[in-house]
Amino acid sequence: MLNWFRSPTDRGLYLFLLLLSALAALVVSLGDVRAQGRGERLARLLAQTCVAEISFQHSTRECKIMWKINAKNAVKKRRGQYLQTKLFNGHWGDNPESARLRAARPWIANLSDGRRPRHWPRRLRWEAHRAIWLRYLEAAREHVRRPFSDPDHCPGAVDYGAPGEVPRGNLVLIDCGDTLQRYWAERKKTK
Repeated sequence: MLNWFRSPTDRGLYLFLLLLSALAALVVSLGDVRAQGRGERLARLLAQTCVAEISFQHSTRECKIMWKINAKNAVKKRRGQYLQTKLFNGHWGDNPESARLRAARPWIANLSDGRRPRHWPRRLRWEAHRAIWLRYLEAAREHVRRPFSDPDHCPGAVDYGAPGEVPRGNLVLIDCGDTLQRYWAERKKTK
C-alpha cells in the first residue's frame, strides 16, 4: 500500500474527495435529465400548437415553418422558445379569444404520448388521428434538437396567420406552397 494512504486523516480526505466527485457526477446527470424534460415539454407544446393551428389536416412540413418562425422570434425578443410559443399562439394566450379557443377544443392541451387525450370528442376516432399526432410530436422533437434548420419551402418567413388575416407593418405575403396558414416575410427595402 502507498505511504500517503496510511494515516486516518489521509483516508478521510480521500474518502471526502471521492464523495465530492460522486456528488458532482450526480448533479451533472440531474441537470441532463432536467434539460431533457424541458426539451420534451417544448416538443409537446410545439406539436400541440401545430394541432391548434392546422388541426390534423396537413403534414409536418407546415408545422416546421411555424416552429422556425417561433424559434427566430424567441431569439429576437430574448425569450425562451417555450414562452415565445405560448405567447405567439392564439390558443395559449391570456385573452377572451384564446379562452374561447381552449373551451372549444380542450383536448389539445391534453395531447401527450399517444394515448387518447382527456376531453377527446366522442364523435372522432382517436385511432384515426393518433399516427398523425405522433408524427407531429416526433417532428417537434427533431426541431427541439435542431431549431434553426430552415425549411427550404418557405425561406424568409417571419410571421403567419389565418387566410383572412392582414399582415402587420412592413410584411408581405409569400408563397410557401400548399399550406393552410398564410406566411409573411419582411418587405425588401428599395434604394
